[in-house]
Amino acid sequence: LWLLRNDVCPDKLTWIMPRDSWLIDRATLQPGPTFVRQFRESYGATLEAIGAATSTDDLFDRLETAGTLLRIDPSVRPSMYRCATVSHLELEQLRRIPDIVR
Repeated sequence: LWLLRNDVCPDKLTWIMPRDSWLIDRATLQPGPTFVRQFRESYGATLEAIGAATSTDDLFDRLETAGTLLRIDPSVRPSMYRCATVSHLELEQLRRIPDIVR
């Protein structure tokens, strides 16, 4: 993100990403009055997903459907979860990098 913010062309970047990771939507964790409603909704959706999930994959699918978790590339299923947190704007910027080595 730092490189993109400093006007490095995304086409000049190569992102080495051995494994895709699930990302947390920053708005679901952000403190402050602006985000209270979204935090409550996300927390409720997370509890529902945990209660209803039949497997780990099902849990992550439910959390993604609820908008709690995001992924860089919608066509690649993430294989790890490390609590990385991004905003939707940051995710849009990351998706501008076309050269990803997996």
